[in-house]
Amino acid sequence: MLGLTLVWLVPVWALVFGHGLERGYGLVAFALAALTYLPTLARYGRSWVWSLALPLIAVFYMAATGASAVNHWRGVGANWKDRAYGAG
Repeated sequence: MLGLTLVWLVPVWALVFGHGLERGYGLVAFALAALTYLPTLARYGRSWVWSLALPLIAVFYMAATGASAVNHWRGVGANWKDRAYGAG
């Protein structure tokens, strides 16, 4: 979660709410992170525009990870395609 926050959310935060050099650093950090994803997009024949959605994708992934952790702590197993799997 910390890694996703540092790579995808902090640069966007700095880009939107930063001033001066902070905004520039956010732009550079986000651009570098997005550029590293371009080969994957090219491999699957997707537009480079998808790289701009990566912060939103990171938020979704963090929410799914958090929900999974809460379910594990509650002792609730996974349920996928109408099949239930034990928590332990």
